[in-house]
Amino acid sequence: MVSGGEEDLMRNIFRKVPLSEKKALFRRGSQEKMPFYVKGDGDDLVILLLDEYVDGKMLAFDFAPNSPHLFSNQNVILNFSQGDDRYFFQAFAEVYDHRVHISADLDVYILQRRKSPRLEIPHSYPGGLNIISYQDKTVMYVCQLEDFSSGGCRIRYPGHLPVFKEGDQLRAVVHLNHRNPVELDCEVRHAVLDKASGTQTLGIQFKLKTTILENKMLVVFMDLQRELFVKWSGSPKS
Repeated sequence: MVSGGEEDLMRNIFRKVPLSEKKALFRRGSQEKMPFYVKGDGDDLVILLLDEYVDGKMLAFDFAPNSPHLFSNQNVILNFSQGDDRYFFQAFAEVYDHRVHISADLDVYILQRRKSPRLEIPHSYPGGLNIISYQDKTVMYVCQLEDFSSGGCRIRYPGHLPVFKEGDQLRAVVHLNHRNPVELDCEVRHAVLDKASGTQTLGIQFKLKTTILENKMLVVFMDLQRELFVKWSGSPKS
């Protein structure tokens, strides 16, 4: 069962955009051929360009050059940005060869105003991060995952030793529910020791050295986003 605190947390993460603002976003997006990053049934990151917006009725997209395609009608989750704001929504995509149509009668949600928006992770969520290499030594430090983005995360380590510090290089494995674990090189960007509880909170940056790995982590983020949204927002499952 989800606690009241976690319900409040999810409401804060998934804040719905007002209708007038949503229409303005789509109008501007169609004028600028704005890119939308799409996670469908497959593992690929699909990039669509908004070509046409029929007020309150339909969004029509073209596939971006060199983007993988959607080959069948399916439920998808889409992320896009304007200025410093990041948005996302779920929709049913109708695929017509080189075009994708989506109903504009849907809810759009805003994420945090940051370059790499993060998802707060409920304490009851079945996931975590294990540090498996530290200072060139094989270790096993099991950490609680507190938030997650495609570029990093915040974790809580339930111990006061070793004392982690900014700049430490790590190898870690991220576990997110049913998904395959992801092993990554990481760097500690900040570390706070709570002497009273004997725990440490660490800000971790993933060292993503290739575009392929960056896209893979964005797909993981979007898939997690959809899972949390369905479970804690009251949205019906796809």
